[in-house]
Amino acid sequence: KDFNSHIEHDRKAEIGEDDHLSVTRNQFQRVKGDAHQTVDGEHRVHVQGNQTQAVNQTLHMKQGRSLLVEAGQEIHFKAGGKIVVDSSSEITAAAGGSFVKIDASGVSIVGPAINLNSGGSAGSGSGYAGQIAKLPGDVEPPVELAEAKRIDHDAFLTAETAHVVGVKLCPKEKDDS
Repeated sequence: KDFNSHIEHDRKAEIGEDDHLSVTRNQFQRVKGDAHQTVDGEHRVHVQGNQTQAVNQTLHMKQGRSLLVEAGQEIHFKAGGKIVVDSSSEITAAAGGSFVKIDASGVSIVGPAINLNSGGSAGSGSGYAGQIAKLPGDVEPPVELAEAKRIDHDAFLTAETAHVVGVKLCPKEKDDS
């Protein structure tokens, strides 16, 4: 029913083709050191529910070409200190037919009405509500197995005649060749 394994040092595996894993309920992993993963092709993740990524120090992301983000309702950035948006050519913020565009020609503000220091108020976002990952359960310690003993060939044949369940010996064992 259950399978527990305890490997005292390293585990290595090489799979010549594909590797498939289907888990009926939940999957837990904990790496007490560093985790490294290199994918030579594409890496796709599809989450039906929510996804949380919590980093205690700094999160670095670098894209070779583009970072494209789309949200159905809201994108909220919040910083304890500052938010810097830096571009070599253009920055545009657009909403409801109005926009602010900053580029080499200057700052363009377009909208049905432009209110400087009058009316309006800052909007607010939903804020962070993620959940931290759960740790895996303990792996049961391995069961100590008795030392395997060699069965005498004649004793094995006697057990087989008496219909005692056993493992059939290799014919080479019979003459020790």
